[in-house]
Amino acid sequence: LPIPALDGGHIVFILIEGIMKRPPRVKTRMLVQQIGMIFLLCLMVFIIFNDLTR
Repeated sequence: LPIPALDGGHIVFILIEGIMKRPPRVKTRMLVQQIGMIFLLCLMVFIIFNDLTR
């Protein structure tokens, strides 16, 4: 999965850089990384909560 906070996200950024011929801005990259990390944390909380309620 190309989740930005993991290695798959780095691969996506490399592909974007290859297509656009320039790297994405640092602020854009950091924002996408933060959104990916929030997504992962929310997913972990959901899975743990779901596991504990069953």
